[in-house]
Amino acid sequence: MKKNSVVILIAIIAVLTSVSLYISSNSSSNRSEDVAIGQKMLPTLFGKLNDINSFEISNSSGTMLITKSDAGWVIPSKDNYPANVTQIRKNLMELANLEKVEAKTKKEKNYSKLGVQTNIAANSKITLKTATGILATIIIGNKKSGHTASAGGLKSLYYARLQDDAQAWLTSGSITIPLLKNYMSTELSNIAASRIKSVEIKPAKGSRITIHKKTKTDTNYSLKQLKKNKELANPNDLNQIASVLANFKFDDVTLKKASDKTKKPLSVKYSLFNGLEITLTITQANSKFYLQMAAEAATATSPVSLKKADVENQAIVPDAKQEAAEINKKHAQWLYKIPNNKGEILLKSLNDLVKTKAK
Repeated sequence: MKKNSVVILIAIIAVLTSVSLYISSNSSSNRSEDVAIGQKMLPTLFGKLNDINSFEISNSSGTMLITKSDAGWVIPSKDNYPANVTQIRKNLMELANLEKVEAKTKKEKNYSKLGVQTNIAANSKITLKTATGILATIIIGNKKSGHTASAGGLKSLYYARLQDDAQAWLTSGSITIPLLKNYMSTELSNIAASRIKSVEIKPAKGSRITIHKKTKTDTNYSLKQLKKNKELANPNDLNQIASVLANFKFDDVTLKKASDKTKKPLSVKYSLFNGLEITLTITQANSKFYLQMAAEAATATSPVSLKKADVENQAIVPDAKQEAAEINKKHAQWLYKIPNNKGEILLKSLNDLVKTKAK
């Protein structure tokens, strides 16, 4: 064989060897990805659920760190206010059930198309920790149209990636990420207007306002300060005042400070048919409303009356002393920022509620 032919043959063998190695490498990589399909994104999470003591979520609106203490799940940045345990458990179970459907890109330049880039924009990054350190950091990217079928029903599709892994995945599952504030237990109260006997409003300035019902069956409230030549501007205004405690949630919270007592407050006392009295102390600053809540039992509900109690929504009216104790335990040390629409309802003056009768 001529020298040139030998050189050419060696070159061909080298090229074929390289191609073979490349194909083998890719085939091995593809087999690895194929094997992973159907597996959990966080395969060890189920066995570690009770060990999770830190849950941190970041998205475009900020970062919320939630930690487990002896008092339960709390939010350090909110003076250790209680967290929404139901939401945390829900997210942990959702993450534990998230399954790989299809391997996507490993190229960082393509991450933004799937919403799995490290620098979070609109999507969510969740870091889970145990006592030994970080268990996982997962980036939940864009939701993909369509569903996958499973024994448990249809599942949604999301792009996702573990922060320390270049491989992005199309995954199936259910991921419910609420507003960050909803990781707090934001309910102040949920007392139906039908339980409210009267409301007394004492503004920092101006006339006192008292609305009341004689019986639970009365449809509307009456205004005690209504003069003969006046009528209600809008009868529904009184019902709105009575309904403030229903589905009442706050926007933000902090510990009460001594300085909070120096501001001129609006005082609102709700008296319930079972003898419970709830007092809201409201201040306003920079067009925002801040509230403190306290309760007492003006009239204790006796065991005898409980047996013959009024029935409301198929439930016996609660004991006033017990309700007051629960409210004070939950709210005594906190100052809440409340939605403006709730504050504005209570800020209405007597002149706002009435008008002169037409002659």
